[in-house]
Amino acid sequence: ITEEEIVGYVKETVEEVDLLFREKSAVVCLSLFLEKHRLLFKQRFPKALFFSLEARPEVLQDRLMQRKNHFFNEKLFKETLVTYEPIGFDHYSIDANKDLDTVVSSIIGYQNKF
Repeated sequence: ITEEEIVGYVKETVEEVDLLFREKSAVVCLSLFLEKHRLLFKQRFPKALFFSLEARPEVLQDRLMQRKNHFFNEKLFKETLVTYEPIGFDHYSIDANKDLDTVVSSIIGYQNKF
């Protein structure tokens, strides 16, 4: 995947989210590993809440391996771990080492504050 393809994907996603949810609340799940990609989203939606799902690499890899025919292969996973940039603006960190129900409940708990 090239930088140009990633930026195109992020910009297209921002446009689609804006069209679909202009006057509504929505949960959008994106894996944006570089700060400049997150900022494209944040600039369009300055009031958006950002969550960082944080888990040990082996947990992430185990979950990834459970996805049949997923494009995100082991090589891409390892490259992502090396290039990942922490979020540099206000966000909520979620312990994603826990089971899915606990992770979702944590996110909902933060959302209910607003």
